[in-house]
Amino acid sequence: MNTNKKIIHQIFRDGVSQRGRLLRELEPDYVSVDERDVYDLLTFVQEYATKLNYYDESNRINGDWSSFFAGDVEQMVAYINNPENFADEPSTQRQLAQPHLVLLFTFLQLLRYPQQQFKALTQRYLDFYYKEVLQLRTKEEVPDKIHGIFELAQGEEAHLINKGTLLSAGQDSQGVNINYATDEDIVVNQAQVASIKTLFLEKNYIGLEEIHNQDNKSDQSFETRLRWAVGSPNQGDKLPDFNGESVDIDYLKDTIYQGIKNPEQISEE
Repeated sequence: MNTNKKIIHQIFRDGVSQRGRLLRELEPDYVSVDERDVYDLLTFVQEYATKLNYYDESNRINGDWSSFFAGDVEQMVAYINNPENFADEPSTQRQLAQPHLVLLFTFLQLLRYPQQQFKALTQRYLDFYYKEVLQLRTKEEVPDKIHGIFELAQGEEAHLINKGTLLSAGQDSQGVNINYATDEDIVVNQAQVASIKTLFLEKNYIGLEEIHNQDNKSDQSFETRLRWAVGSPNQGDKLPDFNGESVDIDYLKDTIYQGIKNPEQISEE
């Protein structure tokens, strides 16, 4: 048998709350209706331009619109982010600063705002479904509770702290003050808790049969135990009344004692 109880690799875990077990994929803002960035949109514009026919002044098809949006997509994205980086490249700057391209770039920049609103569509749908369709209502807010420890200032014998006194607990992550209010009047004095102990009382119920089997199994010993089991004897009483009626100790002794001594015989009868 292996008696080596040493744990080489211990696993330390603080536990995970219900919020911590929530999958990121289930968050309402995990996916959006439109997650395309500027690079994706410019690529789409160039591809879509090849599908559009260009009509000349004679109303005849003369190619497509791809030449209007031709160029390096990465270079366009860099220009949108910071046009000043192209100050040393006049030809590239003139090409990217054409009116129709600048108008397109401006539109793509403004498109970021509705894209941000698209991220809230899932949460808005869930709110509508739970609150309007299912008619669910949120629980009322329950204030936090704390246990405060008060100490008297030097030289003070006692001090009254009125109910509703605010206790400052600093600020939360958003800079909002956190205050707790006492729920009752408290008189702080010099009394202190010296120690705290716990008392555990284990109750074991033992019947006459168990006591008789553990003892010397004599008739006199059984009769003594029987007298204490019947009624609530006072000091000096041999055998008080049982439920207001006299008790025949001989009958109890013969009936119960014989059942304990010869259980098989009683069962057969």
